Amino acid sequence: RGDWVRGGEDVCYYPTPYRTTPLKATTAAAGAGAGRRRSGVARAEGTAKRKGKGKNDDQVGKDCGNGLWGATFTLQLETSGIHYLAMCYPYSYTDLQHYMQAMLHGPACGESMREICRRSTLCRTIKGNRVDCLTITDFNTLAGTAAEAGAGVMLDRPYVTVSARVHPGETNASWMMKGVLDFLLSSNPLAARLRKTYVFKCIPMLNPDGVVNGNYRCSLAGCDLNRAWANPSRKRHPPIYFLKRMIDRIARSGRLVLFCDLHGHSRKEDVFVYGCEPFRGRDIDRDGVDPRDEAEARARVRLLPYLISKQNPAFVMRKCSFKVSKSKMGTGRVVVCRELGVPNSYTIEASFSGASCTGRHMTARDLEEMGQAFCRALGQATEAIEVSVEAEMELLHQVDEHCGLGLAAMNGKDIAGGENSGGSDVDSGEDEEEDEE
Repeated sequence: RGDWVRGGEDVCYYPTPYRTTPLKATTAAAGAGAGRRRSGVARAEGTAKRKGKGKNDDQVGKDCGNGLWGATFTLQLETSGIHYLAMCYPYSYTDLQHYMQAMLHGPACGESMREICRRSTLCRTIKGNRVDCLTITDFNTLAGTAAEAGAGVMLDRPYVTVSARVHPGETNASWMMKGVLDFLLSSNPLAARLRKTYVFKCIPMLNPDGVVNGNYRCSLAGCDLNRAWANPSRKRHPPIYFLKRMIDRIARSGRLVLFCDLHGHSRKEDVFVYGCEPFRGRDIDRDGVDPRDEAEARARVRLLPYLISKQNPAFVMRKCSFKVSKSKMGTGRVVVCRELGVPNSYTIEASFSGASCTGRHMTARDLEEMGQAFCRALGQATEAIEVSVEAEMELLHQVDEHCGLGLAAMNGKDIAGGENSGGSDVDSGEDEEEDEE
Protein backbone atom coordinates (compact mmCIF):
# COMPACT_ATOMS: atom_id res chain seq x y z
CA ARG A 1 0.00 0.00 0.00
CA GLY A 2 1.75 3.18 -1.18
CA ASP A 3 4.75 3.91 0.98
CA TRP A 4 4.16 0.99 3.36
CA VAL A 5 6.63 -1.83 2.74
CA ARG A 6 7.24 -5.13 4.47
CA GLY A 7 10.51 -5.57 6.32
CA GLY A 8 12.23 -7.44 9.09
CA GLU A 9 14.37 -10.54 9.45
CA ASP A 10 14.96 -13.16 12.15
CA VAL A 11 11.39 -12.77 13.35
CA CYS A 12 10.70 -14.84 16.47
CA TYR A 13 7.59 -15.20 18.63
CA TYR A 14 8.23 -17.03 21.88
CA PRO A 15 7.17 -17.44 25.54
CA THR A 16 9.01 -15.11 27.94
CA PRO A 17 9.79 -15.65 31.64
CA TYR A 18 7.18 -13.03 32.53
CA ARG A 19 3.58 -13.56 33.52
CA THR A 20 0.61 -11.56 34.76
CA THR A 21 -0.68 -14.03 37.36
CA PRO A 22 -0.15 -12.85 40.96
CA LEU A 23 3.04 -13.97 42.65
CA LYS A 24 3.70 -14.44 46.36
CA ALA A 25 5.75 -11.71 47.91
CA THR A 26 9.45 -12.47 48.10
CA THR A 27 11.21 -12.74 51.43
CA ALA A 28 12.73 -9.30 50.91
CA ALA A 29 9.36 -7.76 50.23
CA ALA A 30 7.62 -9.60 53.05
CA GLY A 31 8.84 -7.04 55.59
CA ALA A 32 6.95 -4.31 53.77
CA GLY A 33 3.71 -6.21 54.20
CA ALA A 34 3.51 -9.88 55.04
CA GLY A 35 1.13 -11.87 52.93
CA ARG A 36 0.79 -9.22 50.21
CA ARG A 37 0.77 -10.45 46.62
CA ARG A 38 2.16 -8.67 43.61
CA SER A 39 0.02 -8.37 40.50
CA GLY A 40 0.70 -6.99 37.08
CA VAL A 41 3.79 -7.97 35.11
CA ALA A 42 6.23 -9.90 37.21
CA ARG A 43 9.13 -12.21 36.51
CA ALA A 44 8.23 -15.82 37.10
CA GLU A 45 10.60 -17.37 39.62
CA GLY A 46 10.87 -21.13 39.61
CA THR A 47 8.84 -23.28 37.30
CA ALA A 48 5.18 -23.70 36.54
CA LYS A 49 3.35 -26.23 34.46
CA ARG A 50 2.55 -24.96 30.96
CA LYS A 51 -0.41 -26.00 28.82
CA GLY A 52 1.34 -25.90 25.50
CA LYS A 53 4.82 -25.90 24.06
CA GLY A 54 6.14 -22.96 22.09
CA LYS A 55 8.02 -23.24 18.82
CA ASN A 56 11.07 -21.52 20.29
CA ASP A 57 11.29 -23.06 23.78
CA ASP A 58 15.03 -23.53 23.35
CA GLN A 59 15.42 -19.75 23.47
CA VAL A 60 13.71 -19.43 26.81
CA GLY A 61 15.56 -22.11 28.69
CA LYS A 62 12.99 -22.71 31.38
CA ASP A 63 9.31 -23.26 31.96
CA CYS A 64 7.53 -19.92 32.19
CA GLY A 65 3.93 -20.83 32.95
CA ASN A 66 0.93 -19.22 31.28
CA GLY A 67 2.72 -15.95 30.82
CA LEU A 68 3.45 -13.23 28.33
CA TRP A 69 4.87 -13.88 24.89
CA GLY A 70 7.49 -11.77 23.21
CA ALA A 71 8.35 -10.88 19.63
CA THR A 72 11.81 -10.02 18.39
CA PHE A 73 12.98 -9.05 14.93
CA THR A 74 15.81 -7.36 13.11
CA LEU A 75 15.00 -4.34 10.96
CA GLN A 76 17.66 -2.50 8.98
CA LEU A 77 16.63 1.00 7.86
CA GLU A 78 18.36 2.24 4.74
CA THR A 79 17.52 5.92 5.25
CA SER A 80 17.42 8.22 8.26
CA GLY A 81 14.30 10.02 9.43
CA ILE A 82 10.99 9.04 11.00
CA HIS A 83 9.85 5.49 10.36
CA TYR A 84 6.56 3.93 11.46
CA LEU A 85 6.17 0.26 12.28
CA ALA A 86 2.88 -1.65 12.09
CA MET A 87 1.97 -5.32 12.38
CA CYS A 88 -0.47 -5.03 9.47
CA TYR A 89 -1.27 -2.45 6.82
CA PRO A 90 -2.98 0.41 8.73
CA TYR A 91 -6.54 1.47 8.09
CA SER A 92 -7.64 4.39 10.24
CA TYR A 93 -10.98 6.02 10.99
CA THR A 94 -9.84 8.91 8.79
CA ASP A 95 -9.08 6.46 5.96
CA LEU A 96 -12.64 5.17 6.21
CA GLN A 97 -14.17 8.66 6.16
CA HIS A 98 -12.09 9.62 3.11
CA TYR A 99 -13.07 6.39 1.37
CA MET A 100 -16.78 6.91 1.93
CA GLN A 101 -16.57 10.57 0.97
CA ALA A 102 -14.88 9.69 -2.32
CA MET A 103 -17.21 6.76 -2.92
CA LEU A 104 -20.48 8.52 -2.23
CA HIS A 105 -19.79 12.14 -3.14
CA GLY A 106 -16.81 12.10 -5.44
CA PRO A 107 -17.06 13.51 -8.97
CA ALA A 108 -16.80 10.04 -10.50
CA CYS A 109 -19.86 8.76 -8.63
CA GLY A 110 -22.56 11.03 -10.03
CA GLU A 111 -26.18 10.82 -9.03
CA SER A 112 -26.35 7.08 -9.73
CA MET A 113 -24.56 6.14 -6.50
CA ARG A 114 -27.58 7.17 -4.44
CA GLU A 115 -29.59 4.62 -6.39
CA ILE A 116 -27.50 1.76 -4.98
CA CYS A 117 -25.94 3.00 -1.70
CA ARG A 118 -27.11 5.21 1.14
CA ARG A 119 -25.17 6.20 4.22
CA SER A 120 -26.69 6.55 7.68
CA THR A 121 -25.53 6.71 11.28
CA LEU A 122 -26.04 3.55 13.31
CA CYS A 123 -25.19 5.39 16.54
CA ARG A 124 -22.63 7.59 18.25
CA THR A 125 -19.90 6.08 20.39
CA ILE A 126 -18.97 6.98 23.95
CA LYS A 127 -16.58 9.59 22.59
CA GLY A 128 -19.12 10.83 20.07
CA ASN A 129 -17.61 9.26 16.98
CA ARG A 130 -20.02 8.26 14.26
CA VAL A 131 -20.62 4.56 13.56
CA ASP A 132 -21.52 4.46 9.86
CA CYS A 133 -24.01 2.06 8.30
CA LEU A 134 -24.17 1.64 4.54
CA THR A 135 -27.34 0.27 2.96
CA ILE A 136 -26.55 -1.24 -0.43
CA THR A 137 -29.29 -2.46 -2.76
CA ASP A 138 -30.98 -1.53 -6.02
CA PHE A 139 -33.32 1.14 -4.75
CA ASN A 140 -34.85 1.66 -8.20
CA THR A 141 -36.39 -1.81 -8.26
CA LEU A 142 -37.20 -1.97 -4.58
CA ALA A 143 -40.85 -2.43 -3.69
CA GLY A 144 -42.12 -1.31 -0.33
CA THR A 145 -43.51 1.74 1.39
CA ALA A 146 -41.50 4.68 2.61
CA ALA A 147 -42.54 3.80 6.15
CA GLU A 148 -41.04 0.33 5.78
CA ALA A 149 -37.79 1.76 4.41
CA GLY A 150 -37.65 4.29 7.24
CA ALA A 151 -38.10 1.50 9.79
CA GLY A 152 -35.06 -0.23 8.32
CA VAL A 153 -36.96 -3.25 7.00
CA MET A 154 -37.65 -3.50 3.26
CA LEU A 155 -39.95 -6.46 3.18
CA ASP A 156 -39.54 -7.66 -0.38
CA ARG A 157 -35.85 -8.67 -0.13
CA PRO A 158 -33.68 -10.78 2.17
CA TYR A 159 -30.97 -9.04 4.16
CA VAL A 160 -27.24 -9.60 4.55
CA THR A 161 -25.37 -7.87 7.38
CA VAL A 162 -21.59 -7.48 7.30
CA SER A 163 -19.55 -5.77 10.04
CA ALA A 164 -15.86 -5.19 10.69
CA ARG A 165 -13.33 -3.73 13.15
CA VAL A 166 -15.08 -4.61 16.40
CA HIS A 167 -11.46 -5.22 17.44
CA PRO A 168 -9.67 -2.02 16.43
CA GLY A 169 -6.22 -3.55 15.99
CA GLU A 170 -7.42 -6.01 13.33
CA THR A 171 -6.87 -3.75 10.35
CA ASN A 172 -6.95 -6.68 7.94
CA ALA A 173 -10.72 -6.79 8.59
CA SER A 174 -11.04 -3.28 7.14
CA TRP A 175 -9.19 -4.29 3.98
CA MET A 176 -11.55 -7.24 3.52
CA MET A 177 -14.51 -4.92 4.09
CA LYS A 178 -13.11 -2.54 1.47
CA GLY A 179 -13.04 -5.47 -0.97
CA VAL A 180 -16.68 -6.24 -0.15
CA LEU A 181 -17.77 -2.63 -0.66
CA ASP A 182 -15.73 -2.14 -3.83
CA PHE A 183 -17.33 -5.22 -5.36
CA LEU A 184 -20.92 -4.52 -4.30
CA LEU A 185 -20.72 -0.94 -5.61
CA SER A 186 -19.08 -1.89 -8.89
CA SER A 187 -20.58 -2.31 -12.34
CA ASN A 188 -19.85 -6.04 -12.29
CA PRO A 189 -22.93 -7.96 -13.53
CA LEU A 190 -22.83 -10.25 -10.50
CA ALA A 191 -22.74 -7.22 -8.18
CA ALA A 192 -25.79 -5.83 -9.94
CA ARG A 193 -27.63 -9.14 -9.46
CA LEU A 194 -26.71 -9.22 -5.78
CA ARG A 195 -28.03 -5.69 -5.32
CA LYS A 196 -31.33 -6.70 -6.93
CA THR A 197 -31.55 -9.80 -4.75
CA TYR A 198 -30.46 -8.55 -1.31
CA VAL A 199 -30.37 -5.54 0.95
CA PHE A 200 -26.84 -5.29 2.37
CA LYS A 201 -26.32 -3.58 5.72
CA CYS A 202 -22.58 -2.91 6.05
CA ILE A 203 -20.98 -1.48 9.20
CA PRO A 204 -17.35 -0.86 8.14
CA MET A 205 -16.00 0.18 11.55
CA LEU A 206 -17.88 -1.03 14.61
CA ASN A 207 -15.40 0.28 17.20
CA PRO A 208 -14.13 3.69 15.98
CA ASP A 209 -13.26 4.80 19.53
CA GLY A 210 -10.77 1.97 19.82
CA VAL A 211 -9.35 2.73 16.37
CA VAL A 212 -8.93 6.45 17.10
CA ASN A 213 -7.31 5.84 20.49
CA GLY A 214 -4.96 3.11 19.30
CA ASN A 215 -6.47 0.21 21.23
CA TYR A 216 -5.84 -3.30 19.98
CA ARG A 217 -8.94 -5.12 21.21
CA CYS A 218 -11.08 -2.97 23.50
CA SER A 219 -13.40 0.01 23.30
CA LEU A 220 -12.85 3.32 25.08
CA ALA A 221 -14.58 1.82 28.12
CA GLY A 222 -12.03 -1.00 28.21
CA CYS A 223 -14.59 -3.57 26.99
CA ASP A 224 -14.19 -6.29 24.41
CA LEU A 225 -17.29 -5.44 22.41
CA ASN A 226 -17.39 -8.90 20.84
CA ARG A 227 -18.15 -10.37 24.25
CA ALA A 228 -21.05 -8.01 24.95
CA TRP A 229 -23.64 -9.28 22.47
CA ALA A 230 -25.65 -11.32 24.96
CA ASN A 231 -26.65 -8.28 27.02
CA PRO A 232 -25.24 -5.07 25.51
CA SER A 233 -25.50 -1.81 27.43
CA ARG A 234 -26.69 1.29 25.60
CA LYS A 235 -24.18 3.38 27.58
CA ARG A 236 -21.14 1.09 27.68
CA HIS A 237 -21.53 -0.75 24.35
CA PRO A 238 -23.58 1.55 22.09
CA PRO A 239 -22.37 0.07 18.73
CA ILE A 240 -23.33 -3.47 19.79
CA TYR A 241 -26.57 -2.33 21.41
CA PHE A 242 -27.81 -0.56 18.29
CA LEU A 243 -26.49 -3.14 15.82
CA LYS A 244 -28.15 -5.98 17.73
CA ARG A 245 -31.39 -4.01 17.85
CA MET A 246 -31.25 -3.46 14.08
CA ILE A 247 -30.46 -7.13 13.40
CA ASP A 248 -33.22 -8.27 15.75
CA ARG A 249 -35.76 -6.09 13.92
CA ILE A 250 -34.76 -7.57 10.56
CA ALA A 251 -34.61 -11.14 11.92
CA ARG A 252 -38.13 -10.81 13.33
CA SER A 253 -39.35 -10.03 9.83
CA GLY A 254 -37.84 -13.34 8.70
CA ARG A 255 -35.57 -11.62 6.17
CA LEU A 256 -32.09 -11.87 7.67
CA VAL A 257 -30.34 -14.69 5.79
CA LEU A 258 -26.69 -14.00 6.60
CA PHE A 259 -24.59 -12.27 9.26
CA CYS A 260 -20.84 -12.01 8.84
CA ASP A 261 -18.33 -10.32 11.17
CA LEU A 262 -14.82 -9.71 9.79
CA HIS A 263 -11.78 -10.23 12.02
CA GLY A 264 -8.03 -10.77 12.06
CA HIS A 265 -6.13 -13.71 13.59
CA SER A 266 -2.57 -13.50 14.88
CA ARG A 267 -1.67 -17.18 15.25
CA LYS A 268 -3.19 -19.19 12.43
CA GLU A 269 -2.25 -18.86 8.79
CA ASP A 270 -4.72 -18.41 5.94
CA VAL A 271 -8.34 -17.24 6.04
CA PHE A 272 -11.15 -19.30 7.58
CA VAL A 273 -14.48 -18.98 9.35
CA TYR A 274 -16.00 -19.73 12.70
CA GLY A 275 -19.63 -20.76 12.39
CA CYS A 276 -22.28 -22.39 14.56
CA GLU A 277 -23.09 -26.08 14.27
CA PRO A 278 -26.87 -26.56 13.96
CA PHE A 279 -28.75 -28.77 16.42
CA ARG A 280 -26.00 -28.30 18.99
CA GLY A 281 -26.09 -26.66 22.42
CA ARG A 282 -27.32 -27.42 25.91
CA ASP A 283 -30.61 -25.58 25.32
CA ILE A 284 -31.45 -27.54 22.16
CA ASP A 285 -33.69 -30.61 22.39
CA ARG A 286 -32.40 -33.06 19.79
CA ASP A 287 -35.05 -35.70 20.46
CA GLY A 288 -37.00 -36.39 17.31
CA VAL A 289 -34.52 -34.61 15.03
CA ASP A 290 -34.35 -36.37 11.66
CA PRO A 291 -30.70 -37.34 11.00
CA ARG A 292 -31.11 -36.36 7.36
CA ASP A 293 -32.41 -32.91 8.34
CA GLU A 294 -29.46 -32.51 10.67
CA ALA A 295 -26.95 -33.53 7.99
CA GLU A 296 -28.55 -31.18 5.49
CA ALA A 297 -28.49 -28.30 8.00
CA ARG A 298 -24.81 -28.97 8.71
CA ALA A 299 -24.10 -28.86 4.97
CA ARG A 300 -26.01 -25.60 4.57
CA VAL A 301 -23.96 -23.72 7.18
CA ARG A 302 -20.80 -24.94 5.45
CA LEU A 303 -21.96 -24.02 1.94
CA LEU A 304 -20.78 -20.40 1.90
CA PRO A 305 -17.33 -21.16 3.42
CA TYR A 306 -16.93 -24.02 0.94
CA LEU A 307 -17.71 -21.74 -2.01
CA ILE A 308 -15.31 -19.06 -0.74
CA SER A 309 -12.57 -21.71 -0.64
CA LYS A 310 -13.27 -22.42 -4.32
CA GLN A 311 -12.99 -18.73 -5.14
CA ASN A 312 -9.72 -18.02 -3.32
CA PRO A 313 -7.02 -20.58 -2.36
CA ALA A 314 -5.99 -18.51 0.68
CA PHE A 315 -9.29 -19.55 2.27
CA VAL A 316 -8.75 -22.99 3.83
CA MET A 317 -11.85 -25.03 4.59
CA ARG A 318 -10.13 -27.50 6.92
CA LYS A 319 -9.23 -24.66 9.30
CA CYS A 320 -12.86 -23.62 9.72
CA SER A 321 -14.52 -24.46 13.01
CA PHE A 322 -18.21 -24.75 13.83
CA LYS A 323 -17.84 -25.48 17.52
CA VAL A 324 -19.26 -23.07 20.08
CA SER A 325 -17.24 -23.03 23.27
CA LYS A 326 -18.41 -21.47 26.52
CA SER A 327 -16.09 -18.49 26.07
CA LYS A 328 -17.80 -17.60 22.78
CA MET A 329 -21.38 -17.40 23.98
CA GLY A 330 -21.27 -13.59 24.04
CA THR A 331 -19.86 -13.16 20.54
CA GLY A 332 -21.79 -11.74 17.62
CA ARG A 333 -21.93 -14.88 15.50
CA VAL A 334 -23.20 -17.05 18.39
CA VAL A 335 -25.82 -14.59 19.66
CA VAL A 336 -27.12 -13.87 16.16
CA CYS A 337 -27.39 -17.61 15.50
CA ARG A 338 -28.65 -18.94 18.83
CA GLU A 339 -30.69 -16.00 20.13
CA LEU A 340 -31.87 -14.28 16.94
CA GLY A 341 -32.30 -17.46 14.92
CA VAL A 342 -29.98 -16.89 11.96
CA PRO A 343 -28.15 -20.17 11.14
CA ASN A 344 -25.79 -18.58 8.62
CA SER A 345 -23.88 -16.52 11.17
CA TYR A 346 -20.11 -16.37 10.75
CA THR A 347 -16.87 -14.80 11.81
CA ILE A 348 -14.34 -14.57 8.97
CA GLU A 349 -10.78 -14.61 10.31
CA ALA A 350 -7.90 -13.36 8.13
CA SER A 351 -4.37 -14.13 9.24
CA PHE A 352 -1.93 -11.39 10.21
CA SER A 353 0.69 -13.76 8.90
CA GLY A 354 0.09 -15.15 5.45
CA ALA A 355 -1.31 -17.82 3.21
CA SER A 356 0.12 -21.34 3.20
CA CYS A 357 -0.64 -21.62 -0.53
CA THR A 358 1.81 -18.83 -1.36
CA GLY A 359 4.24 -18.97 1.55
CA ARG A 360 4.19 -15.19 1.90
CA HIS A 361 2.44 -12.52 3.91
CA MET A 362 -0.87 -11.15 2.71
CA THR A 363 -0.91 -7.71 1.16
CA ALA A 364 -3.75 -5.22 1.37
CA ARG A 365 -4.70 -6.26 -2.15
CA ASP A 366 -4.85 -9.93 -1.08
CA LEU A 367 -7.28 -9.02 1.69
CA GLU A 368 -9.43 -6.95 -0.67
CA GLU A 369 -9.60 -9.92 -3.03
CA MET A 370 -10.79 -12.07 -0.14
CA GLY A 371 -13.67 -9.65 0.41
CA GLN A 372 -14.52 -9.94 -3.27
CA ALA A 373 -14.35 -13.75 -3.02
CA PHE A 374 -16.98 -13.57 -0.26
CA CYS A 375 -19.31 -11.68 -2.61
CA ARG A 376 -18.69 -14.04 -5.53
CA ALA A 377 -19.37 -17.07 -3.32
CA LEU A 378 -22.61 -15.51 -2.12
CA GLY A 379 -23.57 -14.90 -5.73
CA GLN A 380 -22.82 -18.52 -6.66
CA ALA A 381 -24.93 -19.85 -3.79
CA THR A 382 -27.76 -17.47 -4.69
CA GLU A 383 -27.76 -18.52 -8.32
CA ALA A 384 -27.99 -22.20 -7.41
CA ILE A 385 -30.89 -21.58 -5.03
CA GLU A 386 -32.75 -19.52 -7.63
CA VAL A 387 -32.26 -22.03 -10.46
CA SER A 388 -33.83 -25.06 -8.79
CA VAL A 389 -33.93 -27.24 -5.71
CA GLU A 390 -31.82 -29.78 -7.62
CA ALA A 391 -29.07 -27.23 -8.27
CA GLU A 392 -29.01 -26.28 -4.60
CA MET A 393 -28.87 -29.91 -3.50
CA GLU A 394 -26.03 -30.57 -5.93
CA LEU A 395 -23.97 -27.90 -4.18
CA LEU A 396 -24.90 -29.33 -0.77
CA HIS A 397 -23.73 -32.76 -1.88
CA GLN A 398 -20.41 -31.23 -2.95
CA VAL A 399 -20.07 -29.81 0.56
CA ASP A 400 -21.05 -33.16 2.01
CA GLU A 401 -18.45 -35.00 -0.05
CA HIS A 402 -15.77 -32.51 0.94
CA CYS A 403 -16.64 -32.48 4.65
CA GLY A 404 -17.87 -36.03 5.21
CA LEU A 405 -21.21 -35.16 6.82
CA GLY A 406 -23.14 -38.28 5.77
CA LEU A 407 -25.88 -36.52 3.79
CA ALA A 408 -25.28 -38.41 0.53
CA ALA A 409 -25.32 -41.78 2.29
CA MET A 410 -28.76 -40.95 3.68
CA ASN A 411 -29.94 -40.22 0.15
CA GLY A 412 -28.74 -43.60 -1.07
CA LYS A 413 -25.49 -42.40 -2.60
CA ASP A 414 -22.30 -44.26 -1.85
CA ILE A 415 -20.06 -41.58 -0.43
CA ALA A 416 -17.69 -42.58 2.32
CA GLY A 417 -17.36 -40.52 5.42
CA GLY A 418 -19.44 -39.46 8.35
CA GLU A 419 -19.41 -37.08 11.25
CA ASN A 420 -16.23 -38.55 12.68
CA SER A 421 -14.65 -39.81 9.49
CA GLY A 422 -11.85 -37.29 9.51
CA GLY A 423 -13.10 -35.27 6.56
CA SER A 424 -11.64 -31.92 5.54
CA ASP A 425 -13.98 -30.04 7.85
CA VAL A 426 -12.83 -31.63 11.09
CA ASP A 427 -12.45 -28.85 13.64
CA SER A 428 -8.74 -28.35 14.12
CA GLY A 429 -8.56 -25.23 16.27
CA GLU A 430 -7.89 -25.48 19.98
CA ASP A 431 -9.75 -23.21 22.38
CA GLU A 432 -6.71 -21.04 22.99
CA GLU A 433 -6.46 -20.37 19.25
CA GLU A 434 -10.16 -19.62 18.91
CA ASP A 435 -10.07 -17.10 21.76
CA GLU A 436 -8.99 -14.43 19.28
CA GLU A 437 -12.50 -14.03 17.86
